[in-house]
Amino acid sequence: MIYTNLLSDGYQHRRHNKNLLMAHIVFVTKYRKKIMFGYFNLYLKQVLFDICVKHHWYIKAIETDK
Repeated sequence: MIYTNLLSDGYQHRRHNKNLLMAHIVFVTKYRKKIMFGYFNLYLKQVLFDICVKHHWYIKAIETDK
């Protein structure tokens, strides 16, 4: 799922500021148990996407283990 709506320079332009913030988020489970699969995987992606849309943030890439 990729959602981008940035200008060609990659920065987010507002009325009084210009910014570019990138974050890499990793969810780690104890003993590397695979809990993010099936419906939970899709639900988590949708929640993150909804939060980003609400705050006008942009997702460059979102992926999980297979």
